[in-house]
Amino acid sequence: MHVGSEQTDRGVAALVGRMADGFSKLVTQHLQLARLEIAEDAKAVGLDVASIAVFVPFLLVGYAFVCGALAAVLATWLGWA
Repeated sequence: MHVGSEQTDRGVAALVGRMADGFSKLVTQHLQLARLEIAEDAKAVGLDVASIAVFVPFLLVGYAFVCGALAAVLATWLGWA
């Protein structure tokens, strides 16, 4: 082997090492981004669940009023109910 091929081998090894480091950084950054996106999605889902939880009691009260009104209408219409 002569000196030129030794430099090329070291150069290739350095390039492969840099590529591995870059790939490692890329994977790490993608994982961090995924964690952030999951956290944002969890917050959005939490707000949606809270909105539903606030709306459900009003829905149930409205349903009870509709049932009561329907019973009153049926009682007057049928007479014996």
